[in-house]
Amino acid sequence: MENQATPKGVFIGIVALCAILLALYFFLAALLDKLNEINSDLIKTLVGATIAAVGAAITIVLGKAWELKTKIKQEIREKKIPIYEEQLHTIFKVLFDDKIGRTKLSEKELLEKFAEFSEKLVIWGSPTTIRAWNEFREFNWEGATPENALQAFGKFMIALRKDLGNSNAGVAPTDLLRLFINDIPK
Repeated sequence: MENQATPKGVFIGIVALCAILLALYFFLAALLDKLNEINSDLIKTLVGATIAAVGAAITIVLGKAWELKTKIKQEIREKKIPIYEEQLHTIFKVLFDDKIGRTKLSEKELLEKFAEFSEKLVIWGSPTTIRAWNEFREFNWEGATPENALQAFGKFMIALRKDLGNSNAGVAPTDLLRLFINDIPK
């Protein structure tokens, strides 16, 4: 899922990180000072080995936590893919069924599909995707220009791509629309 960072939150995070790093520095400096005072080579070796073992354990724990987080993200992504594909399929049916001679979805069927998607979005959608879907769904289709309507759809597609982990760097909503609409530049 997605977190929106505020400037205040980022500042507090940076200050907290600096405080932790400073405390760690002072702790290690004091520890090294004490180690230098010890005359026994055996104790120095044991302390060094202990520090190495603790460092290794911390590295393993952090690695496993990162691996688990990555696995959970992947499993959630796999759940989202068919949901988002089905919704795009429904929208494309609305756009193209008349043009290619297929039976158009009835208003009831369309409402059912949208309701099913909204239900699944509650569980699997990121905040960005939920907002984009709400904007798309609540868009004033009757009073809109074709350009504004297409922009709303393009923003929704961008949000879906982002939620699935795809990069949208350098991709505008119109770039996605141009995949199936020939006269976007006009």
